[in-house]
Amino acid sequence: MDRRDYLTSVAALSGGLILAGCAGGSSGNNSSSGGNNSSGGSDGGSNASGSGAEATQSDGGSTEQSDEQTEAESENDSESATATQSSAGSDAVEIANSEVVEADMETGVAAEVTNTGDTRLAYVEIEAIFRNDAGDVLDSDFTNVVGLDSGQTWEAYISYLGEESVAEAEVNVAETTAGELESPPDGVELVEDNLEPPEDEFSSAKVVGRAKNGSDSSVDYLQAAVSFVGENGNLLGAGSDNISDLPAGETWKFEAEYLAIAPDKPNEPDDYTVTLTTSIQ
Repeated sequence: MDRRDYLTSVAALSGGLILAGCAGGSSGNNSSSGGNNSSGGSDGGSNASGSGAEATQSDGGSTEQSDEQTEAESENDSESATATQSSAGSDAVEIANSEVVEADMETGVAAEVTNTGDTRLAYVEIEAIFRNDAGDVLDSDFTNVVGLDSGQTWEAYISYLGEESVAEAEVNVAETTAGELESPPDGVELVEDNLEPPEDEFSSAKVVGRAKNGSDSSVDYLQAAVSFVGENGNLLGAGSDNISDLPAGETWKFEAEYLAIAPDKPNEPDDYTVTLTTSIQ
């Protein structure tokens, strides 16, 4: 799945609907769900990592190589990519601890997004702008999450998909929506849900569950939205699945995948909640 497609396909969730949180088990359709330097040698010995004219050094010998290495390391530190954040545009959201993350096959920006308001947010969207050394914009992208409780922190991550090196990333609040999503009709209920571990190194953990339409009429649209939570209680991400026209008396099997895009995120969440809603967002 393309990371851009995933990040934009997350459907909006909210609390106060039908929530089922469990660290235990469940059973899903149309699912959607942020160089080492070393030196060697001893007194009077050789520096095996060196390949220049100064291959050995001893007490009283030249310190030019170590001085140059120290200067190079200092330059590398000063040229490290930086991240800034702004919470302008929303009195209920605060962005903190933004950081450019660079791994072997992944670059992006991570940030902690906290709902500082008194009410639950149904939808939160943040944007990242990636710049080079000259301050030119290299790329911009966004991610979103549904159902951020009052006081809860979302560990957000936005990938950088460009080729040029990133010098700075700026993270901003793009959009927030307060309030609850529409609850399904009486009789529509979550009857089973379970967190299944990844099947192999190329797959992800997912929540699989079943919802039953116990009402007397067909439900035009039903969505199962899943929030994945870490052991610290922070929101790691979200996934969803939906169905159109669920007949009365029928049971729907759904699944929502957990995508750990950020390099430092765990392969599996510690907990999750499932929300059933008839809202489309």
